[in-house]
Amino acid sequence: MSSSSHSAVTMGKLSLTFATIITIQFFGSSVAIWQGRSSTGTPDELTTDFELDNYKWKSRGTLRWKRGRFGTPSRHTGPDGDHTKPAGNGRYVYMEASSPAKEGDQAWLEANTTSSSDSCVMNFYYNMCGITMGKLELKLNGNVVFSKSGRRRCGWKQGSAPIAKGNAAIQFVATRGKSWKSDIAIDDISFTGCTLLPVVPGQLTTNFETDNGKWNSQGSIQWTRQSGGTGSSGTGPSGDHTTGSGKYVYTESSGKQVGDQAKFEADTLSMSDSCVMNFYYHMYGSHMGRLEVKLNGNVVFSKSGDQGNQWNPGSVTIAKGNAAIQFVATRGNGDKSNIAIDDVRFTPECTATPGQLTTDFETDNGQWILRGTLRWKRVSGRTDIRGTGPSADHTTGSGTYIYVETSSFKSAGDQGLLEAATQSASDSCSMNFYYNMNGQTMGKLEVKLNREVVFSISGDQGDQWKQGSVAITKGGAIIQFVATKGPAWESVIAIDDISFSSNC
Repeated sequence: MSSSSHSAVTMGKLSLTFATIITIQFFGSSVAIWQGRSSTGTPDELTTDFELDNYKWKSRGTLRWKRGRFGTPSRHTGPDGDHTKPAGNGRYVYMEASSPAKEGDQAWLEANTTSSSDSCVMNFYYNMCGITMGKLELKLNGNVVFSKSGRRRCGWKQGSAPIAKGNAAIQFVATRGKSWKSDIAIDDISFTGCTLLPVVPGQLTTNFETDNGKWNSQGSIQWTRQSGGTGSSGTGPSGDHTTGSGKYVYTESSGKQVGDQAKFEADTLSMSDSCVMNFYYHMYGSHMGRLEVKLNGNVVFSKSGDQGNQWNPGSVTIAKGNAAIQFVATRGNGDKSNIAIDDVRFTPECTATPGQLTTDFETDNGQWILRGTLRWKRVSGRTDIRGTGPSADHTTGSGTYIYVETSSFKSAGDQGLLEAATQSASDSCSMNFYYNMNGQTMGKLEVKLNREVVFSISGDQGDQWKQGSVAITKGGAIIQFVATKGPAWESVIAIDDISFSSNC
């Protein structure tokens, strides 16, 4: 590590939380910071080795997280290099404790995520080398789940913390200690065992007989599975909707406050504008509150007041694309305001069959949905970015394909996502496609099934179309092509001729 003069300052505390944020982007050794809100990403989107900028993680606080290479500018503190690469040639992030930083100053690295599994674990590596070392904490939803303080043996150490089912606000907080010899570094954040949302609409279908399915309960009131009556007189159903002796979920209003809420939520992907979610609700009681269904935060269904001692049908249209669905039950002005839900189901048009996802991109994008910070374009011939991309489509040489725009106003690590929801009836179903990754600063192409990576390739593959293939498991699947931009604009990734085997 290079030497430099420093004023006396103390290392304090490093913690992890979700809050308002400042994004860090690095161009070489320079750092550009923008202020904004906390970013939300799936666990796989938050997985990072910091080799490229990860826009899902944000930095804020009186000190900033910086992306480093080799050692930090401060002698006798911080790592000699990153955790992953041999000889320390890779990248990591660190908090610089040199003057004008003061004792107790903090740097926060934060993001929000959702897990649908109680076995989800976040893993990371940390470096706390320095004689006046402060503290490193990891916070989930404001609660400390990992904490290290004081001088540690120099070198990278592994840390981990369980991510509970549901929404998690994650925050690393680094607090400066008594002097500049207190740089803290983090590298290689990853997740294991996280069953991820969104899911195929059909996977949200449930009658609550065995569990809550893929739905997560949040709020000051919890959704509770029940058979028979709720135990409260003058409110709630006497049995489930399906058989009268089965299960349903409800909100218990006894002992709660007026306006307290229970939220039942999940994310899904619809492939049809005619997709409909059907359900049954029960709102019986003289103090009855309100039941809403929200799609991406917008109210699309609302009932309030006593609806009678009976199960009533409800339905909402799910627009094509990604949908965050919430049932929101609000307690009324007394104990007689239990609200219940049963038999959530979706019409068959909510997913596309594998055959409907077959496309050569000649006329449009077919049933595929395009999103992300990089824009997908349909084009014939060469792209409009010199020195990268294919010279023609794969099919005829004069047809059309799609590619991600990677011009200079885009940042390294930006992504373009091509996604769809489908249902396969066979374990031997396979998806075939062609890709072109021609460029000296090429990034990475991944295919994900239900957020798990099943295909990955990176680096310059030459100006030629290559074939890729992945197995589609039996049942519902969300398929994603994820194209990640490399360190410069010569990183165009193109896709053509998506098809499925006949036994899908």
